[in-house]
Amino acid sequence: MEKPACGGLSIDDRNLLIAATAITHSLRLCTKNRKHFEKVVEYGLELVSPEQLAPKL
Repeated sequence: MEKPACGGLSIDDRNLLIAATAITHSLRLCTKNRKHFEKVVEYGLELVSPEQLAPKL
């Protein structure tokens, strides 16, 4: 169930919990699903893609 959050933007409760945990503990969030988390970047969430963390072969 999606509820308004982050200034009226809609974000799934589970994604909001994941983002809040990462922000609280100053962790970067590694995900391919950036569009769901970009809504909370302005609140201190740092996003990285798996490609950024994978070693170059």
